[in-house]
Amino acid sequence: MDGSTRRRALQAATLALVTAPLAAIGVRALTGDLGANPIEELTHATGEWSLRFLLLALAVTPLRRWLGWSWLAPLRRTLGLAAFAWVCLHLSVWTVLDQFFDWEAMLEDVLDRRYITVGFLGFLCLLPLAVTSTRSWMRRDALPVARQGGPRRAAGPRRGAGGAAGLPPPRPPAVAQPAAGASASFGTPWLRPSTR
Repeated sequence: MDGSTRRRALQAATLALVTAPLAAIGVRALTGDLGANPIEELTHATGEWSLRFLLLALAVTPLRRWLGWSWLAPLRRTLGLAAFAWVCLHLSVWTVLDQFFDWEAMLEDVLDRRYITVGFLGFLCLLPLAVTSTRSWMRRDALPVARQGGPRRAAGPRRGAGGAAGLPPPRPPAVAQPAAGASASFGTPWLRPSTR
């Protein structure tokens, strides 16, 4: 199997992994196996799977670095977007089935119950990450600086031929040159002529 086929198979397996719990929850809902309070069970199940996939996405980088599993790197974005999809499903179950779009009751819940406050803040933190993880966002010049001749991407450091961020390596600091006719042997290293 060549590299691209292996990557596609790995992505397909990851997508199967992240959608399998949804199928299991759907089967449980169709067979009436969600217990006495199905809305609460749906809310808890979607919230737990959200956390599981978020932790799995966050574990990719340490596993890749510590164990040398470079094959995990392409899965980080897929797992992160899957975790966000599960968070959106969790929020939708709470908004539609539990609260019936009662915005006042929802605001009261967010302000009064700490676990709902933390969950909502977590959703707000994941929202910009999910938006900027799409392929179209990653392809576009995200900053107007790029149109002004600045760096093309602001997506973080990229390893390239130059420095750590793909820029040319930094120049050594300039050494002050003595004024014309002045002696360079004052004992001060910053006034000595550069030998580089």
